[in-house]
Amino acid sequence: MKDKKRKTAVMAMAAVLSVMIIASPLAVTAQETAPAAPAITRDGNVQKETAPAIRLPENLRAKAGTALKDVALPEPWTWADDSTVITAETAEYPARLCVDDTAYDYSKVEGYNVGGSYVERMVAVTAEAEKATNPVKGKPRGLPADPPTTYDAGDIAINADNFPDAEFQKWLKQQSYGTDGTITQAEIAAITRIDVRGKDKIKNLTGIEHFTALETLDCSYTGIGSLDVSHNKNLTDLYCYNNVSLTSLTVEGATALKILNCYGTRIGSLDVSSNKNLTDLQCHGNASLTSLTVEGAAALNRLWCYNTGIGSLDVSSNKNLTDLQCAHNASLTSLTVEGATALKILYCFTSGIRSLDVSSNKNLTDLQCNANASLTSLTVEGATALKTLYCYTTGIRSLDVSRNPNLTDLDCFNNANLTNLKVEGAKELETLDCSYTGIGSLDVSSNKNLTDLRCYNNVSLTNLTVEGATALKILYCYTTGIRSLDVSSNKNLTDLNCSANASLTSLKVEGAEALKILYCYTTGIRSLDVSSNTELTYLNCSNNPLAYLNIGTNNKLTNVSSTGLKPVEVTVPSDRFQMADKFAGIDAGAVDDKTVRGADYDKTTGTMSNYRAGTPIKYTYHCGTSSGGKKETIEVTLNIKLESTISITENLNNTYTVEEKALSGGVKDSGNNKSDGTKTDKKAAQTGDHTSIGLLAAMILLSAGCMFLLTRKEEHKK
Repeated sequence: MKDKKRKTAVMAMAAVLSVMIIASPLAVTAQETAPAAPAITRDGNVQKETAPAIRLPENLRAKAGTALKDVALPEPWTWADDSTVITAETAEYPARLCVDDTAYDYSKVEGYNVGGSYVERMVAVTAEAEKATNPVKGKPRGLPADPPTTYDAGDIAINADNFPDAEFQKWLKQQSYGTDGTITQAEIAAITRIDVRGKDKIKNLTGIEHFTALETLDCSYTGIGSLDVSHNKNLTDLYCYNNVSLTSLTVEGATALKILNCYGTRIGSLDVSSNKNLTDLQCHGNASLTSLTVEGAAALNRLWCYNTGIGSLDVSSNKNLTDLQCAHNASLTSLTVEGATALKILYCFTSGIRSLDVSSNKNLTDLQCNANASLTSLTVEGATALKTLYCYTTGIRSLDVSRNPNLTDLDCFNNANLTNLKVEGAKELETLDCSYTGIGSLDVSSNKNLTDLRCYNNVSLTNLTVEGATALKILYCYTTGIRSLDVSSNKNLTDLNCSANASLTSLKVEGAEALKILYCYTTGIRSLDVSSNTELTYLNCSNNPLAYLNIGTNNKLTNVSSTGLKPVEVTVPSDRFQMADKFAGIDAGAVDDKTVRGADYDKTTGTMSNYRAGTPIKYTYHCGTSSGGKKETIEVTLNIKLESTISITENLNNTYTVEEKALSGGVKDSGNNKSDGTKTDKKAAQTGDHTSIGLLAAMILLSAGCMFLLTRKEEHKK
């Protein structure tokens, strides 16, 4: 600006000599100071700031009698009444400066007109009576007799030679430093920020290299097709995102660059290896980006390159990298992170990687490598700081997190090939989802902080141990192959779903005192006692072969579903049996003796008698009372099977008989019954070969499907 003032002073001295010889009306320009471009926030909103100081146009001189319309003011100044004639008696005239009162606060500025968005001030114009004779070369002043314009060394003219894009020229001329069509050396040194964000008519930023002091450039949402900032050595922040026409970006020489946001463009390659100070690179959402080189960016801290077309990525030399997000890259088949020792966050899900080893990433806390169908090998043992691991829907066959003591959240569901899962050493584990896998057993007894376990739809899972998981609140283990389940030590368990387990025959919930919801329908359990689960509000035990259900007295239990109960298959050894012998824990008095069909029942002793083979025993069982004092009952059916024996004699002329112990009033004499109560099977074979005797006995055992009592009898020949 000092150079400008010097030239203005020279022009003022020559004005006296020049004004008298001008035949046409006089046009005068002068030094001006217009407000700088308002600051714009990252999200595009204009931030209203304190209005800049206003500097009035200076050194205006004209011939007396000249109309103000012929005295040029620097843009955006205008005369309030340009028809006013200059007189020697009047020293000042009203002029107006258009201001941006949407970005700046002019409410306290003298002469501000809120309705017209301008500031009106009095500007001095000196009326001259003499003519100047020696015009001086300098910046254009609108004087027709001036010789060709000359510039100081280093000044940049805003023209097509320096700035080929007309819209960019227009924007520059609207800035305080470009209103006169030239940018001086001093002005260039002071320009540290250029913001053309949203100027979609600008197609070319050629000429940006002239701004050597530039620190921040925001050219997002424009129409540019290429951008080269290699000459902007002081540039630290570059925002060129969401430029759908941008296909070429050169940043190699911008050695001070720290932030580069170039997402949402069409660039095909990006090399930041020479940008040693780059800390933040966001180049995601570039489907055309197939090549990305970051090896030399030693200071890189954050790299977001998801949703691109890159095929490989190596960040092993980026020692300061803490946040890497390269997800949704279907073409990415190779990812190397071993040397990135500062890495904390790694999102590489939905890619094409085949293996991943984070054992050397000691600071890694969050890993998401899920939805990678090609991923068959995952090594996490050395990542001791790991807290969150999402590796669901992959091709991994085994997973060992026993050496990840800080792991709190593990999601490995929908891994059909996963047959081996070790979680014993993950002491801080809180949530575990290993549903839809191929694991055969699961032991979480050492996971004292586990609160949420989901291992459902694992048809190969036959063994589940949860006894030591004292913090467990939610357990979903439905549709598995487990045979027994004991949650009596899980004092904090509130929600249990173990339904659709056909092999489950034993369920213990007595000690789960916080249990509120229990789904155990469609299993093989024959008895259920929830009388000690006083917090229980919902119970569904339908479609089970229940002999009894005990709910005790529970006023909180508002919903009990016990419909569609299956018959209970029970084998009895004699003509009578104790219910307690067949169904441990049953309350003999809760069997309604008035409803018993197919047998006689002694309610006092709990004895069933006088029944027939093949005829089911049915009865109503009183389960207890639920909410509102409602009496709950179930209808029970017992399918009776009788134990059988085979009688074999020692003679060669042996007779083998199937012996059914006579049921009082239950078996009629068919003529084959002997006096000792046995029934002779006339279809039995006779042979002298003892080996054949054993084979025949085995065949009978298999066909009968029950336990036989092998006895010997010695018969006399008739």
